Amino acid sequence: RRRWGPFALLCAAAPLILADIVRHVLQDVGVWPGCGDGAIFSRANSSDPFPSSCLWSSSQYRCEVVCCVPTWLPVPAAPNGSRPAVEFGWFPPQTSRWPDAREGFQFGTLRPDGSLYLPAHFERARAREPFAVFSAPLALFADGTRRARARHEPECVHGTNDETGACLLVDSSLPYEEQLARLPLRDPAAPYDARTNPRECSCERCTHAEDVTHLSPMGLAVTLCATYVGFALLATAVLWNANIGAQLRKVRAEWRVLRAAAAAAVPPAERA
Repeated sequence: RRRWGPFALLCAAAPLILADIVRHVLQDVGVWPGCGDGAIFSRANSSDPFPSSCLWSSSQYRCEVVCCVPTWLPVPAAPNGSRPAVEFGWFPPQTSRWPDAREGFQFGTLRPDGSLYLPAHFERARAREPFAVFSAPLALFADGTRRARARHEPECVHGTNDETGACLLVDSSLPYEEQLARLPLRDPAAPYDARTNPRECSCERCTHAEDVTHLSPMGLAVTLCATYVGFALLATAVLWNANIGAQLRKVRAEWRVLRAAAAAAVPPAERA
């Protein structure tokens, strides 16, 4: 039993300790997606920041900030009839997607007359080609693929966009300015500031506190339980292999011998 017991515990401990690392790797390479703006385990435009569809995702934390996904639409003319600076843009406003963010998935847009629209800073570098071409209105997943119409689970609280099939995050019957006022803050932990902390449409933030109290069900199972159970099994295997029980009994026996020898060396007159 002592020969194979520590080895068996070590074999049980290794996968448990590696479970969270494997979860990270599978999430990074896209094999096991997290809860976000993707085709699987999506929380895009859900009024629940962490819907039931995300329970089996690889996300380590339970999201508290809603995931807002914008729609690529033609920019309307100004009230005075002047032509807008750009022909197409994301609505509601955001700063995390191309072309507002210079890095990311770039694409061209077909105009109604069949011509191609490219933003002013569109990069023609070979490393950025080939590029996709879409027609507006357009809603994209995080990987740049077009969001297809699909059944939503849970159902969209405020209905769906008739042209893209995506959920609506806020009530579309409200005035546009009031819809913008209901968008999440760029930093939910800081007060509103029109310049440094505006309300915007983003899916980059999940929670403002990445600690043990915000772990998701998968985080509790893998990050907390599996990891520390694995550490406990590993420690038990090492101590068992070192025969720590016998070693401690040996130390206790030697201590008693030393105590007895020390007591015997004391003259009877000095013993209290």
